[in-house]
Amino acid sequence: MPVRHPMSRGELDTDLTIKGAWTFNADQAFLGDVAITGALTAASYGGIVEGNLLDKTATETVSGLYDFTGGITRSSNFLLEGYSTGRSVVRATYLRIFPGATPGTNINAESASTGSRGYNSPAISAATNLAKSGSSGSFSLNAGGTVITLDLTEDIVGSLGSTITVHNINSSSTTEMYTVLGLISSASMDLFILKRGSSSAVDWTTIMDAGDQIDFTISFVAST
Repeated sequence: MPVRHPMSRGELDTDLTIKGAWTFNADQAFLGDVAITGALTAASYGGIVEGNLLDKTATETVSGLYDFTGGITRSSNFLLEGYSTGRSVVRATYLRIFPGATPGTNINAESASTGSRGYNSPAISAATNLAKSGSSGSFSLNAGGTVITLDLTEDIVGSLGSTITVHNINSSSTTEMYTVLGLISSASMDLFILKRGSSSAVDWTTIMDAGDQIDFTISFVAST
């Protein structure tokens, strides 16, 4: 079958090698594969303006906003460096511990996070009258009363520190000073309180007298 002149209307039904530059002023439909060995230029590709195309192997400067709904990974790690298993989310929650119905025997624990206290705080259920070897809400207390465990839906993968903001402990003592320590245990956070001058954990229930209260912020990295 004869080949029609390239400049004429109709179909080209045989192989064609183009050695020079061609300009298409109208849409072109290619029914088979098209192999291009040189540069291909056009105003847009599939609705994407040529200037917005990115080279995945080159260094690019993006001046506009890109919204990645599926997340961004780099070398199997999300943008927060230091955790290679998967996603990393920074969170900080503001906690409050105070006496339960029977001071010296049980305690209450809750999140007091607000827009001005904490950051990206997770959902936390309050503990009421939490006794030794017991659990309530998102909290549990060990048999010795020295460890409050905060168990969240999110797995905690990194501990970033804690800061006491309200220090009203042991009958509102003005001479004693305590420090809160948060350690990761089985993807949860164990909370210890230590008295100045000692490295031993103190029984939470023995220093929460009527009217006492301790507020502190714990910062951590979670998997979600």
